[in-house]
Amino acid sequence: MQEIQTLNLISIRDQGLDEYWLQDYICNNPSCLGIGDLELVSKEKKQSSGGRLDILMKGSDDELYEIEVMLGETDETHIIRTIEYWDIEKKKRPKRQHTAVLIAEKINSRFYNVVNLLSHSVPLIGIQANLYRHGDSVSMVFTKIIDSFEEPEIEEENGSTHGIEYLKKKYPETGQVIELLAPVVLECCSDNRINYRKNGATVFIGGTKRIVINRRGNKQASISYRVSDEDRTNIEELLDNQSISYDYKNNYIRIWLNPAALKKHIDTHKEIIKRL
Repeated sequence: MQEIQTLNLISIRDQGLDEYWLQDYICNNPSCLGIGDLELVSKEKKQSSGGRLDILMKGSDDELYEIEVMLGETDETHIIRTIEYWDIEKKKRPKRQHTAVLIAEKINSRFYNVVNLLSHSVPLIGIQANLYRHGDSVSMVFTKIIDSFEEPEIEEENGSTHGIEYLKKKYPETGQVIELLAPVVLECCSDNRINYRKNGATVFIGGTKRIVINRRGNKQASISYRVSDEDRTNIEELLDNQSISYDYKNNYIRIWLNPAALKKHIDTHKEIIKRL
């Protein structure tokens, strides 16, 4: 059996390194974050609030990532600053998708709960950046702790309290989006099943999870379609032709909308569902 080596966690600052070193490391190795094919846009970008955004990166689909870096444990100021800079950049380019990225050596349980709560209304990713030593070798490891795009699936039976009536009462916009989309699914796909969850619904087609509907802030919901590589280009062209904003992660095309926007483009969503 091959010998398994043990890595020892060490402090970045104890190695004589600082936040600027970590920023440079990320800028020179964008793929290390594990959130797609990123390209550096700017570093230490001056904000209207007087502060500076550590890193601004662009994804392959032109989604922008506002990245804030901190050594040690994350704290209140780190979280507030990350969301503040995300909001400033979002207002500058409202038609683009924006994701806030918080990077720290440790996201402890207290702030994990806060960040996870905020991720329901703000597209937010939390990443731990850790330095490990083995012998004379030192390695950086980035671990995604929180991703608002990858919410835990808590499936409920249709008869549970987390059914469509619960959602319509608790989150009216999300409930309306599900009600509008359900008949389209029934029309286009014979083998389907809808599982209601506390914050939305999951649609199974042919026994496979294909559509995820989630509650979002600002009276919005998101619809995420699981698409094949073959269909992705055609679906993105369809959305581009209708000027519908979207992003793509982990084989899902995600669209943020409200019931009115879904009604307006219901035929476009029908075309997407037919391809699933």
